[in-house]
Amino acid sequence: MAAVLGACALMPAAAHAGTYDVYSCKFGSAFYGNNAWVGVNNAGAGDPAFTLPDATCANASDPLIALMRPGNATTPNVAYTPGISSSLVFTPPADTRITDFNLSVRHLFNTFTNSSGTHTQNNTGFTLVAFGGVGVSLTGQWDANPPQAASINGDHHYYGAGGPAPDTGVVALTKASSMLATNAGRASNMALYAGCYTGAAGNCNIDDASIAQVQLIGSRVTIDDTRPPDLTAVQAGRGLLAPGVRSGAEPVSFSASDNSGIQRAEIVDVTDAANPAVVATEDYNSGPNTDAGTRCDFTRPRPCPDLKDETIAAPTPIAGHRTLLVRVTDAGGSSVVSAPFTVYARGPLNGANGGDGSRLVAGFPAKVFRGKGKKRHAVFVLRPSHTASYGKGATIRGTLKGANGQPVSGGDVRILVREARLGAQYVDRGGVTTGPDGRFVFPVPAGSSRVLRLAYRAYLGDDAYATRSTSTLNTRARISARGPKRVRRHGVAKFSGRLVGRPFPPRGVTVDLQIFQPGVGWRVFGNARTRKSGTFTVRYHFQRASRGRFTFRIRLRPNDAYPYSRGVSRRIRVRVG
Repeated sequence: MAAVLGACALMPAAAHAGTYDVYSCKFGSAFYGNNAWVGVNNAGAGDPAFTLPDATCANASDPLIALMRPGNATTPNVAYTPGISSSLVFTPPADTRITDFNLSVRHLFNTFTNSSGTHTQNNTGFTLVAFGGVGVSLTGQWDANPPQAASINGDHHYYGAGGPAPDTGVVALTKASSMLATNAGRASNMALYAGCYTGAAGNCNIDDASIAQVQLIGSRVTIDDTRPPDLTAVQAGRGLLAPGVRSGAEPVSFSASDNSGIQRAEIVDVTDAANPAVVATEDYNSGPNTDAGTRCDFTRPRPCPDLKDETIAAPTPIAGHRTLLVRVTDAGGSSVVSAPFTVYARGPLNGANGGDGSRLVAGFPAKVFRGKGKKRHAVFVLRPSHTASYGKGATIRGTLKGANGQPVSGGDVRILVREARLGAQYVDRGGVTTGPDGRFVFPVPAGSSRVLRLAYRAYLGDDAYATRSTSTLNTRARISARGPKRVRRHGVAKFSGRLVGRPFPPRGVTVDLQIFQPGVGWRVFGNARTRKSGTFTVRYHFQRASRGRFTFRIRLRPNDAYPYSRGVSRRIRVRVG
């Protein structure tokens, strides 16, 4: 389990590990709707219409605005009591913090008090961009914390430094550009304010020639989310996890939740824990919607949805006995995996027209003659066995047809090979693919005697084969032998040599010494047992009456320990007398 979890620790990165970005309004060349900044109207006992923020950006030219409305013809002078404000607030999800920001803002601030028909500048009130409890940019009178105002001024973001700042134009504000924000590190919220400072000595009076507002043209806010998702148990008894052999295209069902939502779900194959492979992926930001029809929206502080009874299936059916797990990743890139589970699934159909009930015929092609007289003709057949000389290969041909008799095209036929010796096991030597007519051909390389089993699985990943055909290639043994050219009468001829083909049986095999007798043929007159190295020595004692020329050869006596069929050495001629 530890190896599986360690192998699945790899995950794609977000903005960087554990973070994600939320976009609002016009940022760069792109435009996003506002689903992050919420208007808060703290009108106090005053008329709420005068501090109602604009939290809608309908297009790239329409900013969000926090403002204190100036006087008008009906109410030429508006008195805002201390503590009244209009604000736009960004609040990240629970257990997250804001770690970075990039804002495009515009301050418009110049306030007057109408007195006897004249406009007297007083610059009461303020506009402010705040990162948590610290200021980032400022206009007007906000003297709650003089050191903060001094730091903001040092960043060159205290516009007017308490005096008039009619229009700052569009200003780029980043965390790196603010000493206070940099020192704060993280914040639980951000806000844009237009208001009358709580500790003001009197009302903030604004006449019909005044302006006091801060505009948000666009923003990118980076949120740090270190809490991993919550993945409930993968549901047993359903889809791919139902009892019995399953179709590898069936889904897995699960549920998952997170404070920032689930961005991605995956099925990971950990059959080989050292080399995990993702076999199914659903990315709810760039890919399909969830089963409930929802998807990620990175204009929202909590951008991605939770998953309830979500299903995910492999686009290429899973095949065979596999160990799998489900992995979910939240918007910040944090992942969690389920406990591994084992399935046995039938993969894709093995070839067009294939499946259960298919029939495979294979063998060595040979030409035979049939019929009599003028009707005699040559036909090609497939024989189940073939004998080849040492160092020679052969060719196997075959045909695969489905249960309906139609040829199976594109089917994978496995080549299982076993040496023709006691104790040898079948080894999968690869496969061959059938053509459009269901036929296939493959060369059998030179080597020892072998049993070749051609086998077809109806579905990729099946344990059992739907059909198979067995062929045997018999390879004649090659024997190297030498002997004397001349032996005296009543003498002894010593013959020696070795088997050429490997492997040599540790206990050896029997070779026969044969003499050719005219009118009779080859007869055995002695034998020997080979050594572990495949060498042998055999002697023949001539009788006193023996005289003339004699022809000898060495013949292998076949057995189950040596994977070669009967073979003979070259002829050795010996003169006696």
